[in-house]
Amino acid sequence: MSARESVVGVGHEKDADIRPGCVAFPVTCNSGRWRPSTSALGVQVPVTKLKKISLFVLGGFAYFVLGTLAATLLWGFSHHRYEHPISGHYFGSIRVWFTAQEDGPWFSFGLEAETKPRWYWIRPRSFPYPSALVKWSPSSLEDESAQLDLVSMKYTKGGVTAPLTPDVLEVWLMNPRDAEEAARGKRWAEEIHLWLVQISRGEAPPPRHHTYRFERPFHIRVSHFCSGWGFPGMIYISWIVWLLFMVFRFWRMFGGTKPQDLSVSSHLAYDLPPNPAILLLG
Repeated sequence: MSARESVVGVGHEKDADIRPGCVAFPVTCNSGRWRPSTSALGVQVPVTKLKKISLFVLGGFAYFVLGTLAATLLWGFSHHRYEHPISGHYFGSIRVWFTAQEDGPWFSFGLEAETKPRWYWIRPRSFPYPSALVKWSPSSLEDESAQLDLVSMKYTKGGVTAPLTPDVLEVWLMNPRDAEEAARGKRWAEEIHLWLVQISRGEAPPPRHHTYRFERPFHIRVSHFCSGWGFPGMIYISWIVWLLFMVFRFWRMFGGTKPQDLSVSSHLAYDLPPNPAILLLG
């Protein structure tokens, strides 16, 4: 009998000749003890292989986390603090105030709108707003409000829904006393209606931290914001580099491993009790 085999008998056992750095799978002897054997399974699994697998998984996870964090910090240092990444989970909010100039009939008209948060692979230049809440103070100084459906350009006020036209806006905003005021009021109402159409189509000024101010044909202030959390493009680049690196390292570490080196002979599967090493490597 070879010196590399374990002899299982009554009253005596011979240890297998095991190379340093290797683990041999055990077999049962008559005494009920477990002894290492290389002949039973015909293979020896290097301990270093298990260590390599563990280090490969832990190192890959650490590189993934650190790479993502480094890409985020790098993007933050190279961009303005109010600038948003190109992709992310965003929503827009806009507030617009229209007020008459001092040399004409006084009125105030305000609009508030907000979109639902959603994911954007490419963040739009401006957000389209399907609905809005408007409040105004006409020359009579009685504050009023209405809910607008900007898609169909209709309003709901006092339980009544009707089309929103420049003529309706003119009635809301002022009560002209002469032909000159009537002509001016109609022109202003048409300008506000045009702004509403642009807001519904996503053609309002792009979101930014500072307020927009326009002075013609009347005072206009626009506060447009983009909120949410974004993913800088550098993160996607770091993930691609991480994936290529992991594939390369896996091929370098395990590319030369033969399939039979990490498997167990099928005819012994029923003779051995459950063994964590066998389940892991099988």
